[in-house]
Amino acid sequence: MLRNIVIIGWGQIADLLCEFPEVVGYIKGDNLDDILEQGSGRVIGKVNPEFHQGVIGIGKSDYKVESSKAWLERGYKLGRLTHSSAYVSPRAKIGEGSVIMPLAFVDGESTIGRCSIIGPQCALRVASVGNYCHLAIQSKVLPDAILEDYVFLGAGSVVLEGKRVGFSSVIGASATVSKDIPPRHIYLEKSKNPILKEIIFSYPLTQREKANRRPKG
Repeated sequence: MLRNIVIIGWGQIADLLCEFPEVVGYIKGDNLDDILEQGSGRVIGKVNPEFHQGVIGIGKSDYKVESSKAWLERGYKLGRLTHSSAYVSPRAKIGEGSVIMPLAFVDGESTIGRCSIIGPQCALRVASVGNYCHLAIQSKVLPDAILEDYVFLGAGSVVLEGKRVGFSSVIGASATVSKDIPPRHIYLEKSKNPILKEIIFSYPLTQREKANRRPKG
């Protein structure tokens, strides 16, 4: 097995991806050159642009964009990472920098954009996923459904046939999307009272964003 994949990112997602046999290590923060070892965090080598390929290991969309852009600006390449237990149709199209986690199912002519994460036990049934999306564990996208760029699907959520989830929208855990969701909205299902509201700030907020929202003085 060729070990030439470097995880762009750190934290829980990167830690999981470092267990894939193709992965040599990860990079952290602004240091895009040093490859770090899972667990110890020690430097184990330098990124070789002729050999190594990066895939995204970050949950938050803004950081996916910033980190992958910086990676490419260094002259490094993006690759693709699919766990051996996942099924991906030979007709499916997977974008550079994207990851397909264990037991995921991607069939037919499904498409996945750049630097998206398809979580464990997710299913795409001839569906379209945009760039910088994140599908949490056991989420499902049914035939002809479309996720635009930067969409987040919570654990166990389902997007029904032919429905569209707009740019940068968030679907809550276990929610069923039975209608189109506008861009930059969050959709939650609480008992029998679904909630659809516009997102004013990125979701979820980073610690920096939370600090900026606090009153001054």
